[in-house]
Amino acid sequence: MAKRSSAAGKTVAVKDLCDFENGHGFSPSDWSDAGLPIIRIQNLNGSDRFNHFAGLPDPRWIVEPGDLLFAWAGVKGVSFGATVWPGPRGVLNQHIYRLRPKGDVNKSWLCHALQWVTLRIEQKAHGFKSSLMHVRKADIDSQLLCLPSLEKQREFAVVLDCVDTSIELAEQQLGLLEVRMSALAEVLFGRADKKTKSPLSQLFERVVRKNTASCHRTLTISGRAGLIDQAEYFDKSIASKQNDHYLLLRRGEFAYNRSFSQGYPFGAIKQLERYDEGIVSTLYLCFALRPDAPLDADYCRDFFESGALNPQLRRVTQAGARAHGLLNVTADDFMRLQMPVPSLERQREVVGILDTARRETQAAEALLGRLKQQKRSLMQRLFSGAPTPILSGS
Repeated sequence: MAKRSSAAGKTVAVKDLCDFENGHGFSPSDWSDAGLPIIRIQNLNGSDRFNHFAGLPDPRWIVEPGDLLFAWAGVKGVSFGATVWPGPRGVLNQHIYRLRPKGDVNKSWLCHALQWVTLRIEQKAHGFKSSLMHVRKADIDSQLLCLPSLEKQREFAVVLDCVDTSIELAEQQLGLLEVRMSALAEVLFGRADKKTKSPLSQLFERVVRKNTASCHRTLTISGRAGLIDQAEYFDKSIASKQNDHYLLLRRGEFAYNRSFSQGYPFGAIKQLERYDEGIVSTLYLCFALRPDAPLDADYCRDFFESGALNPQLRRVTQAGARAHGLLNVTADDFMRLQMPVPSLERQREVVGILDTARRETQAAEALLGRLKQQKRSLMQRLFSGAPTPILSGS
């Protein structure tokens, strides 16, 4: 491929910067309790659980600490893409490339450059299940980058390493605040005695209204975003065009997604806050606060979000026979679950405490988002050859 030159450096393809070596397809018959650890996708995601290979490895399979790897199949933003291997010496499994820098290419700079390539590839993935990435070698090695001098590469790598350190610190801070939020909710909702509890059926009524209003905003449940329009969340609607059999949900009402997901082992319960109305699949169990119930709506939202119902749900839940993550929770079983109902004054006190913790958590989350956006903007400048004011004097 022809190389173009500019003041910032020459434009080259990834294949001009490094060699790709694919891992080996280890099967269960190759596994052992001893020998070299087999480095798989899950290990790039932080897992320290390994299968081992006790045979004589091909030298091309060997991975040393600090080697540059690229997972070409994995989860977007988690295990897909480039990383420096932080673990022990091992052998490389399939679906992962080891990359060898060529000539005057700094390995640390190359890792950052490939992380930029990772983002560009991920941005092209849209729609339902777009988080599952699986690309060809040509999708990676044909990507174009601006290659500066070796001195500039080292300089850029130091700057991006510093940004990464800031991001890691922000992630740690956010993690601590999320743990604190969970601990607070557990304490606040776990103090109620049996006398203050009532079954959900006395406090809420089922929402079973069909979509006779011809509403077309189909909702899905996201752990962070709550009840959100599928078109906004997935970049397209995945619902059937015939939606008159869907349930119509109105602002302030709740939906229980009877399937487990990350962070919600017994399903997520979310309140519709983003829109005046929307429709959901009949797989969701929907309910609304009774007008005469002695409950604050925000207290209900925080109670359900805290996972305080999980111990009770565990007793009535069984995984669906199709093993698709569906949970066999009947409407009757759900409405028999107990909820603490302290005084309204106490409910508002609980909401106030959690609101304060939530604002601090949201501020940390916003800071992390800004740092990540700053890094993306900086990478755009560094690897596309655009002027970089931050480094222009160097």
